[in-house]
Amino acid sequence: MFFMTINGTKYSVNIVDGQKVYFPPLPESLAKKFMSKCQDMLESRKPPGHRSDTQFHAGRGTLLDQLEGDVNWTNHIASQARKRGYTVGANDVYIGQLDDDKGGNPDAFFKPGEGLSEMKRRLQKSGKGCDMPGLYVAPDPNKIPKQKALNPKVTKRMMDHYTKTGEAGSMTKQELKSYVEKKHGRPVKQ
Repeated sequence: MFFMTINGTKYSVNIVDGQKVYFPPLPESLAKKFMSKCQDMLESRKPPGHRSDTQFHAGRGTLLDQLEGDVNWTNHIASQARKRGYTVGANDVYIGQLDDDKGGNPDAFFKPGEGLSEMKRRLQKSGKGCDMPGLYVAPDPNKIPKQKALNPKVTKRMMDHYTKTGEAGSMTKQELKSYVEKKHGRPVKQ
């Protein structure tokens, strides 16, 4: 006999004739979901990672660690955040994907206790999407700012650069032009 807690309910589990018997009885929908997850664990040979709200940002280190030791960039981001009214704490987590073109967006910084639910709320607020284990947020195209087209001369120069360095890969000219404009264009001010 062993005990399990599923969705806050404690179950005792006995094995009778090779079958698991739960007390109180496990609801059918929960049993199917549970068995599916058990099968996934057996096939992958790895248990799913437990990521509670407060553990979501665990192990990311200081801002300097998160920015791969780049002191100048760390100082720039912290300075931009101060200009926008946010003081970066020693244990704050910076998510660059939530930042905007100005840098130092206070919504891109998380306190240690702000985890998964807060990140989901901020993603929904910004209109940006996310698809990662434990978090899916569909992008909202109505909230994402439109990109300005680049000057045609700049676009041509960047296309030539990507072609010369081989970064263009097997892109057609139209795909490369679209890529350059998306990557190097700036959001329209509203």
